[in-house]
Amino acid sequence: MELEEAKQLVRDAIVAGIFCDLGSGSNVDLCVITAGGVEYLRAYDQPGQKGRK
Repeated sequence: MELEEAKQLVRDAIVAGIFCDLGSGSNVDLCVITAGGVEYLRAYDQPGQKGRK
């Protein structure tokens, strides 16, 4: 599995939790751990965000 595919898979799992549990927050944060180090992706996605009026 490529890195971007893995990020999308984890994002989809977190989004499913967000929509099923209102207390879990509304942002998707990821942490990518590789042999080269750690990368924190804060606010990777914000599903269900309302548009502007």
